[in-house]
Amino acid sequence: MRILLPLIILPTLLYISLAWPALLYGMFYYALSSGREFLNEVKNSVSLLFRDSLDYLGVNIVLSLEVHIFTLAVLAVFRALRPGKGIKAEIEDAGSLPLNPSSYLSLALLKHSIMMAYDLKTILSLRKYGKSRPHRRVRLDESYLLGSLMIGVIASTILLLTYEVNYVLFWNVFLLYLLVIIVFMMALGRVSILDEAAGKSLGLWHRGNSLIATYGTGELVEMRIGERTAILALSLSTGMCGVLTTLGSVLLRAPLTFTLVPITFDMLSVLTALMEFQGLRSIPRMFWDMKMLGMSILTMSLVISWGVYLSGVVYYISKILELSISTNMIVTMVSCMWMIIAITSSALLRNLSPTKRVALLGALLTLIPPLLLFL
Repeated sequence: MRILLPLIILPTLLYISLAWPALLYGMFYYALSSGREFLNEVKNSVSLLFRDSLDYLGVNIVLSLEVHIFTLAVLAVFRALRPGKGIKAEIEDAGSLPLNPSSYLSLALLKHSIMMAYDLKTILSLRKYGKSRPHRRVRLDESYLLGSLMIGVIASTILLLTYEVNYVLFWNVFLLYLLVIIVFMMALGRVSILDEAAGKSLGLWHRGNSLIATYGTGELVEMRIGERTAILALSLSTGMCGVLTTLGSVLLRAPLTFTLVPITFDMLSVLTALMEFQGLRSIPRMFWDMKMLGMSILTMSLVISWGVYLSGVVYYISKILELSISTNMIVTMVSCMWMIIAITSSALLRNLSPTKRVALLGALLTLIPPLLLFL
């Protein structure tokens, strides 16, 4: 027995020593072919999931980015209440307080809106009293709110008419509206941190809880509106646009992408309504905290990119396990995941100081799923 044992073990070891390269090669080839098959199946699953729902995918991507930015803005608004160095001091330390051409343009837009409220009050007084009743100091809160509602109705009507005329023109007008709203908000924030002496030279300044604008030659007309009135007017105008465009989308039977318009206006309305409680000081804080927006968009791009790919993985595994999960359910689950991550990442990114190396790594990781899907 002792003689037979080496005769059995030695040939076995010799066979293994000679066969292990072939075994390793076979295992490697099997792993490579299985991995390639898995990647192809995932690619086919992603194509099957989003082939007939590209509009739904695009709307959810844009909506998740909007939710992320909206959450950042809301957190910045409430951050303005915290004690410590004021936003004006922070901006002065950063050396970005002096006026620039864009600041002059935004302040001119704000002053013009106050002058329009003054003209509206003049027209209403003519109808009521039969003649104009000029005053050198005029309170325009009521006229300003009324004018904002009218602007919201007119803007919504123009937007819906352009949709009927041309789809590309409709989106251009919508983006123009967003630009005007952002410029107007920048003007409100700028005037809140502007020195009164510099403001008087421009004919628009902030004192106490009021915005004051002057108009005319010789004896100037001093027009006043409350700072919360200015923010409330912006909320009413965007809210009216949201309501009317929602109604228009139903009546016109607009496609799914159209829903981004009323959703965006509703978000702006809610955001400006929150600003009303904090006052104008919350607006500079919001724009100041938006300096991390580039990293935020990179983070959400990473999440969206891997979310699309992993949805294909989930669908492929569900087919293997013979689970009855519909494609719409998977796409909806992925969209909900994007929304949750959009909200949580807005809070987490505010406490991080990302470096260029981290940003480069994030950009490379974002490109991996598209490369796996299209190569």
